[in-house]
Amino acid sequence: MSNLLKRASIINKDERVIDYNRIIQEKLDALKKAAPKDSDGFIEGLHSPQVEQMVDEDGNPVDMSIFGEDTAAATQEAEAQEVPNLDEVKAQADAILEDARNQADRILEDARNQAEQIRQDAHDDGFDAGTAEAQNKYEQDKKLLQSDYDSRKAALEKEYNELKAKMEPELVNVILEVFKNAIYAISDSDQQVILSLVNHVLQDANISNEFTIKVSHDDYEFMIQNQGKLYCAMNKDIQADIIEDSKLSKGQCLIEADSGVYDCSLDIQLENLIKSIKLLSSSCN
Repeated sequence: MSNLLKRASIINKDERVIDYNRIIQEKLDALKKAAPKDSDGFIEGLHSPQVEQMVDEDGNPVDMSIFGEDTAAATQEAEAQEVPNLDEVKAQADAILEDARNQADRILEDARNQAEQIRQDAHDDGFDAGTAEAQNKYEQDKKLLQSDYDSRKAALEKEYNELKAKMEPELVNVILEVFKNAIYAISDSDQQVILSLVNHVLQDANISNEFTIKVSHDDYEFMIQNQGKLYCAMNKDIQADIIEDSKLSKGQCLIEADSGVYDCSLDIQLENLIKSIKLLSSSCN
């Protein structure tokens, strides 16, 4: 208690002067008004708790008697009333600090929540915008790829058709040439080919019963030896004379009948067959 009073009396950083006389006089006036009076108007003495003695700046006890007995008692009462309760002050300070901390925590939490919400909204907006942009880019690329594919497809189809139109006749010619060479090779080793050609003509020439068959020197002996096969192949009686013609080559044969002359030569038959195949090939295109 005395220390507080001492600090109040000697620390003059702001150069303040404490008027103890005024303070004490105010306390005395207040005590007089509040003190109970006897029937004769006498005011009882103060019941103040014992306080430590005041000291001056040098630490020496202050003689309170110089202010009078009433003044000393009033000073003690003022000191008892002005000194704060440290526990209450500390409790109030702690409560204020705790409330401040709670408010700060709430403010920080609200700020974090708002920042997270802003970040999430920005993320969602960015994701939606990115998705829409990617979809648009995909559609554009799809159209470009489809257009490029269609143009390439059309170009390839055109090129294919041109090559096909150019190559098919060439391919047919090659195939027919191979076929013709194969037939000639067969006829050279197997004279049954000329016999089959003669039988085919005779079977179709039903309007005549008499035939003159002209063959080459190379085929004459074979035809004479197999003349009976000609009659066996016919479904009617005929008269066939086989004559050697020096103008004819191997595989060539002329048949004279009442209805006309039939050329059943192998080369002629092949040429007719080739023409038919070419005609069929061109009609398919």
